Amino acid sequence: MTKRALLVVHINTFFIEMFNAGLILNDSPDYQPVFYFSMAYPTVQKDIARCQAAGLEVIDFQGRPVAPLAPGNPTSPSAPAVTGWKAVLKDRLPEQLVKWISSLNSSRHRFVYQWRRSSLLYQYRLLKNRQQELEDFLLRQKPDILLLGGHMVGYDSAVYIQAAQRLNIPAVIVSSTMDNGQSQAESYFPDPKHSLRPLMNRFAGWLYPHWVRDWRGKKLIRMPWGRVLAMEWLRLAPPLPWVAGSGDADAIAVESAEMVRFYTEAGLPREQLLITGSLTDDILAVATQEAAARKAALCRELGLPDDRPMLLSALPPDTLYMAGGRPQCDFQTYPALVEFWVRSLAAVQNWNIIVLLHPSVSYEEMRYIEEWGVKIARQPTAEVVPLCDLYVTSVSSTIRWAIACSKPAVNYDVYRYYYEGFMHVKGVLYTEEQTGFQELLRRLTTDSAFLQQTAEAQAQAAPDWGFLDGRTGQRMLELLDSLIEKYNSEA
Repeated sequence: MTKRALLVVHINTFFIEMFNAGLILNDSPDYQPVFYFSMAYPTVQKDIARCQAAGLEVIDFQGRPVAPLAPGNPTSPSAPAVTGWKAVLKDRLPEQLVKWISSLNSSRHRFVYQWRRSSLLYQYRLLKNRQQELEDFLLRQKPDILLLGGHMVGYDSAVYIQAAQRLNIPAVIVSSTMDNGQSQAESYFPDPKHSLRPLMNRFAGWLYPHWVRDWRGKKLIRMPWGRVLAMEWLRLAPPLPWVAGSGDADAIAVESAEMVRFYTEAGLPREQLLITGSLTDDILAVATQEAAARKAALCRELGLPDDRPMLLSALPPDTLYMAGGRPQCDFQTYPALVEFWVRSLAAVQNWNIIVLLHPSVSYEEMRYIEEWGVKIARQPTAEVVPLCDLYVTSVSSTIRWAIACSKPAVNYDVYRYYYEGFMHVKGVLYTEEQTGFQELLRRLTTDSAFLQQTAEAQAQAAPDWGFLDGRTGQRMLELLDSLIEKYNSEA
């Protein structure tokens, strides 16, 4: 009997690994994967279209089934219709006036809006309603197992886990991050919503001290007070709110021994962490086996000579827009950051310089960087990393793939997040300075002995960071089978 697997996606960074899981499940005669996009994040329509093109069953963030695309029809789903007061005004007032009213609403009333959203009443009602909605949703969908791309207190993933387990449905986190809360602490550092200066934040932190973290001499609360109290009183709060994955999931599928070490040091129970390998590992394995042919094809596609080494760089996302900005960063705007980054890459001689864009931006809006002497590849990152001779990015989870593939890497911490996850890996060279970035690029691309030494250090670390045996999908299916069988036997 075919088992129905519900894959829940909250953000694009969760989607990448979940999409790979969906393909594996779809290829199995024992499973029927169903994607549910629970939030309208910026690139959700693109991700829905990708699932459609692969023939996967999809439910969008408004709870509507989305039909698969007809063969050869690449049309993306249309954007959701504008509803509410903006739709009413749009039909009755000039466009400029509507924009002015919208701007006025967002600027003058932002404080009131944020205060209302952070209140206990708002958060309690939000989560309580979500509990009932999701339980009804799961009753209608009747999944045999629930897969989540991540589990963090800022999302409603705890509600999914609670609702699933009430209905005797196992819940699995397909982990795609190594997150002990350090990046959140850095992001929240200048944000008053996460400080203990507001009286109610201070009260919530006193009542539930495990939500508070001392970071660089400042006490921060993981979520505003209303969310904290609502999650605690509804029994949705994890024991470690700052650590991704903390909570009641039946299992967390992790990709490597290194990820197990990372999360056990962060406080997660060892028995909850089950090593399957990353589903991306199987993509890396195939690309590694076919690296020479794929590299030649990519060079032809981009109009590059195929007899040069390849420098591959994944651009970081724009985080300068966040509350309080990022004062530690040398750049005030994202375009300025991109220009420095790309022009530094383009200064490298006798290498093919290929750039990968962050999923939050489109090729159309970034294609201008090719005028500076680089080429943009549009393939998924995991398909290109095994082809390169040097990988360059900023505090990205994709560094794990470079390590697993024994590719030397530069981690330019341009936002100065001081993420410690890769600091001990000798094949990942760290810098947070502009001059340090340019010097590492220069030395690695001109000193072949130094490049080789770094690659050898990476190769020594590789076995602890991934499985390139092509069997991760099989291990994942075995894990899901065992959990479903366990729940059925206990029913």
